[in-house]
Amino acid sequence: MASGTGEIRALLCAAVSAMEKVVSDPAMGEEVRRMVGAVADLAVQVRVLLAEVERLDVPPGSCSMGWGVCPEHGRTLMTSRGRSHCTVCDASWGYDRENQHCREPAAFRFNLVPICRAHAVSAPFRAQLVPIQQPD
Repeated sequence: MASGTGEIRALLCAAVSAMEKVVSDPAMGEEVRRMVGAVADLAVQVRVLLAEVERLDVPPGSCSMGWGVCPEHGRTLMTSRGRSHCTVCDASWGYDRENQHCREPAAFRFNLVPICRAHAVSAPFRAQLVPIQQPD
């Protein structure tokens, strides 16, 4: 156990030394700021890529909206700790349904875009909704 403690102590000392170097050396501070900016840019790019992957993974004939809804009540979802629930009927999902592309079957066209019944409920009052003819 003593060697484990010694290794941990050495790692902590090295971390403190590196942090002190960053704080005392303006050039290092600038390098860290540059790296933080690069990581932030990368996070944005990864989010865009993830959204594209989710969009491509939506089953054919699904709603095209980029956010999920309660299939019965529309935009009534609340999400906390990665789980979503409807504030009207209290239906729940063990994942963040609100921030994923909708996968409900398309039932209407809204400005030529297929949407589900739940998104149609949330459409603007004057929206031109055209029912999609379902195959027999």
